[in-house]
Amino acid sequence: MTPGSGYLLQRNRLSSGKNTRLKEYRYAAEKLVRIRREPNSSRDLPFAQWPVSSRRDIPYPALEEGAVLTSMPALLLAAGSVVEAPSHAATVYVHGDQNFYRVRLSVVGEEQVEVDYSLVGGLQRMQGERTAIVVGLQVDPVGTPRGDPEFSLLGLGGQVYILLDKQSRLPLQVRGRAPRIGETYINLVAADICPTPQE
Repeated sequence: MTPGSGYLLQRNRLSSGKNTRLKEYRYAAEKLVRIRREPNSSRDLPFAQWPVSSRRDIPYPALEEGAVLTSMPALLLAAGSVVEAPSHAATVYVHGDQNFYRVRLSVVGEEQVEVDYSLVGGLQRMQGERTAIVVGLQVDPVGTPRGDPEFSLLGLGGQVYILLDKQSRLPLQVRGRAPRIGETYINLVAADICPTPQE
């Protein structure tokens, strides 16, 4: 990603098991190039050198001028910038596999949340109740849908919320709907925070 904006340049997704494959996504200015690689059973190569089994050019849908196209996990970072925005809301676009989504993030309130996570390689433990800023996600497909809906954040779909620590802006919890489970949440268990550069 481009530092600061979060704009996607390239990403890889490795699937292992019965259908082992690597998908590479290259975000050019005019189009998205999706390359699929599968292992050659007769050669033991690193996955980046697996033979190409398919290559597809996917056109971008019509996006707003100046729009940022980022990844779904990067929404955890985008949520922090929403809190600082004057309107407490922002819109970004995300890409799944074949589909694109418009995501509006907005601050919907605050609440107290119980935390239990470690910092800096487990050297510091944070426990107790923290004030969290709740950021809601409104997700809408963009362009012509292909296949099944793909949007999820850490495996959660439906109405998704990101709860950020009011002081540190760390994502403490993500809430949403999980397949076969229903409404659930994922809590932060550990984080490494980069030191702030000295002025």
